[in-house]
Amino acid sequence: MASEKVLRRLIFVSGMNGWCVTALAGMCTLTSLVMGSWSGVIICLAITVSGYMELKGHQKLKRERPEARMWLTGSQLWLLFIIVSYAGYQLLVFDPSNMLKDIPQAEQQALKGIVESNAQLLSTMYKAVYISVIIASFIYQGGLWLYYRRDYSRLYSSASHNYKGAGAS
Repeated sequence: MASEKVLRRLIFVSGMNGWCVTALAGMCTLTSLVMGSWSGVIICLAITVSGYMELKGHQKLKRERPEARMWLTGSQLWLLFIIVSYAGYQLLVFDPSNMLKDIPQAEQQALKGIVESNAQLLSTMYKAVYISVIIASFIYQGGLWLYYRRDYSRLYSSASHNYKGAGAS
């Protein structure tokens, strides 16, 4: 009975998380496409792949296939890699003297004085945001990776449930 509960919970979590990641990343892909941001499209597509991987694992989990674990844990590692790579890149290329580069010219003049007088604070905030994203990703994606790995292992080690291909981990 405990194995059935673990399986139902894994199926629910993987489906919910997989659809949320896929839908959000898909919408961001379309938005990046409309805005003409090709780098944004590539990054969002890479994140969409993570959602697809999780949904693929979800389907295999519903069919009680042992390869579901590879898809579920792999999706979390892929997403973690994409997020940390992006945030790390942003930290590496950040140029505090050029904070207004992505703002339209009309707004640049209005914000120039504010940015110049608060450059150190804004620079610190920028770095804090990306460092927080990296930490949060390690906690969430890493935690979900551990959850999938641990609970999936519990299913396969349980003698009370007969899985197709049991014994694989």
